[in-house]
Amino acid sequence: YWSDGRFADGKDGDNPIAQRDLSGSMRRQNYGVGGKLQLVLTPLKGLTLTGLVAPHYSFYKGKDHRKRYEVYRITGEPIPGTNFSSTSVSETRNDNHSLTKQLYANYKLQLKRHSIGLMAGYEDYSYKWENEGASRTNYSLVNFPYLDLGPEDYQFNSGNAGHNAYRSFFGRMMYSWADRYMLQANIRSDGSSRFAEGHRWGTFPSVSAGWVISEEPWFNKSVVDFLKLRGSIGQLGNERIGSEFPYQAKLTFGTGFIPNASTGASDIVQTAYQTDYAFKDLTWETTTTYGIGADIALLKNSLRASVDYYHKKTTDMLIEVGFPSYFGYNAPQNNAADMNTTGWDFELSWNNQINDFHYGVSFNLSDYRSRMGYMAERQRIDNNRITEEGSYYNEWYGYKSMGIILNEQAMLDENGNQIPVLTNNDKAGNIRYQDIDGDGKITASNDRVRLGNSLPEMQYGGSLWGEWKGFDFNLSFQGIGHQRAYWSWPGTPFNYQAYASPLNLIESHWSPTATDEENAKVKYPKLTTNNANIYANSDFYLFNGAYMRIKNITLGYTLPSEITKKLYVNQLRFYFSANDLPAFSKYPKGYDPEWNRSGDLLLSSYIFGLNVSF
Repeated sequence: YWSDGRFADGKDGDNPIAQRDLSGSMRRQNYGVGGKLQLVLTPLKGLTLTGLVAPHYSFYKGKDHRKRYEVYRITGEPIPGTNFSSTSVSETRNDNHSLTKQLYANYKLQLKRHSIGLMAGYEDYSYKWENEGASRTNYSLVNFPYLDLGPEDYQFNSGNAGHNAYRSFFGRMMYSWADRYMLQANIRSDGSSRFAEGHRWGTFPSVSAGWVISEEPWFNKSVVDFLKLRGSIGQLGNERIGSEFPYQAKLTFGTGFIPNASTGASDIVQTAYQTDYAFKDLTWETTTTYGIGADIALLKNSLRASVDYYHKKTTDMLIEVGFPSYFGYNAPQNNAADMNTTGWDFELSWNNQINDFHYGVSFNLSDYRSRMGYMAERQRIDNNRITEEGSYYNEWYGYKSMGIILNEQAMLDENGNQIPVLTNNDKAGNIRYQDIDGDGKITASNDRVRLGNSLPEMQYGGSLWGEWKGFDFNLSFQGIGHQRAYWSWPGTPFNYQAYASPLNLIESHWSPTATDEENAKVKYPKLTTNNANIYANSDFYLFNGAYMRIKNITLGYTLPSEITKKLYVNQLRFYFSANDLPAFSKYPKGYDPEWNRSGDLLLSSYIFGLNVSF
């Protein structure tokens, strides 16, 4: 506020308090209704027939009433709030409908030590959606948020609709002998509306086997209570590529003007033009997985462990393929790549009791690597990531940095010649980049390289719990052991979003007024508008994004039954719970490793509660 009570303009030309108090209203209403009708029949012993129908309807209504308001500069000049220079009303309606239908049969047969299970089924799913929107601007009656009161010259309408469906047939056979030898075979055939006829269906089989060694007569269970080996091979298909009908070319409709020879003016006409190219032979992406594993329990089942190793080969991978810009089309999807993924999972738990104290601890750890195999196009570069034959999937890509240019003397090499630079404006305080090909220049075509896996590595989690005479405790945590995270936000102090930059980041930049000793300790380059240097994709902003977060801590106490009986309740428990506590990480203060830099931050919550059962 200014001293006279008027709203002041902020750093970005607006005032968030004025926006909150004067800018109107936003209403969002969501309605949903769903149900499930299931019929189960048992015509024969061991045979179960199940039919299911599950519809779901959802409706959304949104209304925005954006009112014009003004803030004032120090000179007293009024200016409209950013994005609120006129009063407008907009309304949105969305309708969604899905229907799932299933029919399947299960048959179980026990013949002495032989266990046989058979299953066959059918499923289909359909989903339809439609939305429409309408708005008017430049209202004179600013306090009446109704569409018919806005000027017709400033009205806008929009609408869209879509649908998709899939159908599946599937079967399973299970066999076990004496709970010692197990065999399972599956097959499914899936059809999707996202593919054209002739390419719509895919068949995906799988088979797995297990051997419970601890059930063998010769096995000594004095220490090991349970031991099982597992193996499997199977296929799954993927058709979820975000588009309703990617095998069809897409037309976009709009309006245009054409000269009218009889009137000498231009007429408004509807136009249509193709925006998307399509491959009609698009079909299922297939992932074949080979896996082996083992489960073990020791010390009267107190100690349990499980380990799995797998290799996945994805063929006919659905990815965007590049088109020359002069074609005028958006990049289409095609079955244009293969990918190999190798990984493992490990779980360990311990549960025990010492007199009245029950406790347990568990830990899990997993890791995987995905590398590209065949690619129809040599490489695909998406900003600071690359996907090409032999690379990690979406691997970081850019220049190799050599630190910050400390002073003007550092602009020269040992022979007194200027070092290779990315732009002619590179000076002291900028980032120095490595000349990979040694031609004396820093160029995008010759000096950018792969910078490492962008996906998380060594993901882990675990829990601790305990109970003692009515008291209970539970703690769960999760984290990532290593990840090459990319942090470009320290550059915002010299970008247009200067008002959004924390002070601790601004203070950690190279400064022309600081000494060489002081500048040698800063983290980031100088404040400058030379974004070509500062924002060049490089390993300068790569850092270890590992973190550990306590997801939940719960402390509780349950009153003894002798007391609750007098209170006429079955159970009474008091508890305190803390959720999503701040993470331990190398991220700058105020930033969260689980935040994707859009939407709301992950918030911690602290709850005191009471559970009562009668």
